[in-house]
Amino acid sequence: PFAGTPRKKRHELVSYASAPGKVILFGEHSVVFAGQPAIAAALSLRIHVAVRATTTRRVHVSMPDLPTPLQVSLHAESLVNSTFKGPPTKENVAAIHEILLSAQPDIDEMALSALTPLVYLLNKLTSRIFPPGMEIIVRSKDLPVGAGLGSSAAFSVALVAALFGLSLHSCPIGKPSARQLEVINQYAFYSEILLHGTPSGIDNAVSCYGKAIVYTKGDGNVSMDHLEIPPIDMILTNTHVPRSTKTLVAGVRAMYNAHTHVVQGILDSMGAIAREFREIIMGNDFEKKGDEIMTLVETNQHLLRALGVSHPSLDRICSVVNEVGCGNAATKLTGAGGGGCAITLLRPDADPNLSSNLQAALKKASKQSPWNFSCLTSTVGGDGVLWTDPESFDETVASCTMQNVMGAASAEQESKDDKSYELPLAVAVCSAAAVAILATRVISR
Repeated sequence: PFAGTPRKKRHELVSYASAPGKVILFGEHSVVFAGQPAIAAALSLRIHVAVRATTTRRVHVSMPDLPTPLQVSLHAESLVNSTFKGPPTKENVAAIHEILLSAQPDIDEMALSALTPLVYLLNKLTSRIFPPGMEIIVRSKDLPVGAGLGSSAAFSVALVAALFGLSLHSCPIGKPSARQLEVINQYAFYSEILLHGTPSGIDNAVSCYGKAIVYTKGDGNVSMDHLEIPPIDMILTNTHVPRSTKTLVAGVRAMYNAHTHVVQGILDSMGAIAREFREIIMGNDFEKKGDEIMTLVETNQHLLRALGVSHPSLDRICSVVNEVGCGNAATKLTGAGGGGCAITLLRPDADPNLSSNLQAALKKASKQSPWNFSCLTSTVGGDGVLWTDPESFDETVASCTMQNVMGAASAEQESKDDKSYELPLAVAVCSAAAVAILATRVISR
């Protein structure tokens, strides 16, 4: 991915990582109320991050797959802030925004949001022993942004893993160790705090550890239990209908306050569905209980509709799947609802052509409706974060170049900087050595 820049031989440090998006299978909305579980699983759709340490005295960032592609080049020294201690605070956010706006006054809101966790993580995770510069490429074309599929958490996890991999003085490949996953998950959660304020932690946990997680909140405590889920084929249909999670959650809360006993029964039923699905998975009965799983999915959607969080576009998708699937597929909304995405689970023994037939039917239905459906195929229950061999990146990822960011002066600047490599380490991108220390501990274990 760094094909547009000359490659250093003596001091080059590179790291590549990818992390999956997530989908909520069961338990959205009911999980907000004490004691009800939600089950979220990793998708096969991933975000890729490539990082290279340089001596350019600049931080070059390329995110070409955002709705508005992002290409920025910032002075490394301007991003240094040694005051970031522990979990990020509102004061940290304000400080980072001031840093970015001072470095690039015309930066837009989306770029400001995307770069905020990056600046924090550079300061927390980049050791003082690195050369003073960084190139970062983020590819996310496989995972839609803003669709409720955990794209921000996948970005956070992949970015942390890539920076952490850089601290190991090599280009690691494969699954991080248990201790390394713990570190990656912690800093990815910090990134999510910067992006969302008060995240639950489930999105970054699923993206980090993979497979599935059963999330339960109650009496001030939160539990996240890992669930070994077999690969399940599904279709993700994006309605492209915008919605407000905050408004939808508030609507359910208002209904609960007005009709507590009725709504409590709905929430209890949704919790029971999540628990029954978990029992099926833990009993290794997924392939034998296709009918039961289809019933659980359809029933969950009816209950969500009763809570008022469905949408005509989602109802239309369910109708098409019921007509074409003939009991071999079932659909429900995922996430907040009110639009967003629907998931269609396919029976393990379904006809191999069913997925393409359903997608064709949904495309036809979209043309006959006011909505613009788009479909993605995925499996759930796959790997979490991985350090990736650069050669295994697909052509789309590998073709990304930093040439547009760096400009013609880059090669000349790197040549000049190479002569001053032994300058004081204070001019490095960031001065914190937290991960270098953690990496040492991990390796020593």
